[in-house]
Amino acid sequence: AEYRVESPQTPEFTHGHIGHSPQIEIGRGIHVVRLYGELKAVAVPQRLQVSRIVFQYELLGRHPDVPQKALRHRKAFHSASAEGSGPAMALLDMLETFDTDLKLSFERLSGAGPPLEDVAIEVNVAGGELDFPVSLTAAGVPLEGRLGLDRRNGKPRAAFDLGASRPFRVDELGAYLAPQANLQGGFQELRLDLESSGESLRELLVSLRAALVARGAALTYGFGSPVPVGVERLEMTLEERGPLTVRARAELLGEALSLDLSAGTVEALLGDEIWPLHVEAAGAGADIEFRGEGRGSLARGTFAADAQLRVEGERLSRLEPWLGALPVADGSYALRARVERTPELFRTTLEEVR
Repeated sequence: AEYRVESPQTPEFTHGHIGHSPQIEIGRGIHVVRLYGELKAVAVPQRLQVSRIVFQYELLGRHPDVPQKALRHRKAFHSASAEGSGPAMALLDMLETFDTDLKLSFERLSGAGPPLEDVAIEVNVAGGELDFPVSLTAAGVPLEGRLGLDRRNGKPRAAFDLGASRPFRVDELGAYLAPQANLQGGFQELRLDLESSGESLRELLVSLRAALVARGAALTYGFGSPVPVGVERLEMTLEERGPLTVRARAELLGEALSLDLSAGTVEALLGDEIWPLHVEAAGAGADIEFRGEGRGSLARGTFAADAQLRVEGERLSRLEPWLGALPVADGSYALRARVERTPELFRTTLEEVR
């Protein structure tokens, strides 16, 4: 059987109500239920709730010719099955029982936070795979992203990407997030990519691959005499079972600044293993190195570290753009210290100062 519902005319839109022009088709077969349609709105209330998944569960429940296995996925989604299958695999099994193509778009959503404009969301399910693209403009920042869920080598795989579709300014966003900072300026590029596979939450975290890229930022903050900050490029990468690395090239108050960081793997950061920590930075004529070991988790309150800090440079006066006028004679300088951190204390022991 197939059904089609269309609104007889385009409704009038008023603020605080959802104006929609639905076109929905439902096809029912022996093994698969298919639902696809489109919903457009130009004015919505502060809170928007779309119960798509709930509706699909109810749809499956109304048709006895759909295998009972599909109905059991609703319970399996919340707890592991007797065979050891977790919620991720149960969700993929459920996706195999129906196909869906849904679209939702609206021109503006305003409320307590920054306004969302030109929002377009799609939910596409076919062959047991989920594709969830979204595009919107949030506080003047144009964003495009996609969430995907499928199987790779017999395991659930999730992929997510989000980025700015074009260069943008942060003035409006800064006014919402930190109005006291008076953040101005913009970015040429900003993008985040995530991918992982596994059945349990731990497997998904351990296999996580991540990449964050920010490029071409020219920013200022503060009132009176705004402080200039430039970011030529910022990269954060995490390979599967590999170390977390961060690389930055920037400019602060007219002085070039570089930063390179390497830390442990996600598996080591989640557990009680010892993992290496190495940070190198350079700017205003100073070379800074922080090298040591970490253990435990900040989230669980078990983080501990033991590292050596080294700071040295040829001319102390080169630091004045960052630190202001220094009441000491110009010349070379050096500082070496041991930094210890446990859940109970933080201690710095100076070993050399000149």
